[in-house]
Amino acid sequence: MIQTYSLFDKINFNGGNPSHKEFVKNEMDFLISSLAYNLYHVFQQTILEEKDQTIRMNTYRLKYQKIAVKVIQHARQVTLSFSSAYKNKTQFTQYWNKVLQI
Repeated sequence: MIQTYSLFDKINFNGGNPSHKEFVKNEMDFLISSLAYNLYHVFQQTILEEKDQTIRMNTYRLKYQKIAVKVIQHARQVTLSFSSAYKNKTQFTQYWNKVLQI
């Protein structure tokens, strides 16, 4: 399935906002933003499931990255201890396991 994305989607990655006065710096900024944009869409197609495949990056950040978690390390094992108020724990864990299998 081929998807098209508008310039509005790229706003999440600041690809359309020149932040420097020098062209070379803006070019590098744009290339990094483009790489992040494309990596997110590969991630979106391979890892995310169902309705999460259509969410934008800012929604993804709010739902899955800005979370209260405590990282516990014991004997080569990393455990994530989630806040009791975090409601997306099972979905996050499922995505995390898919990423670890790659």
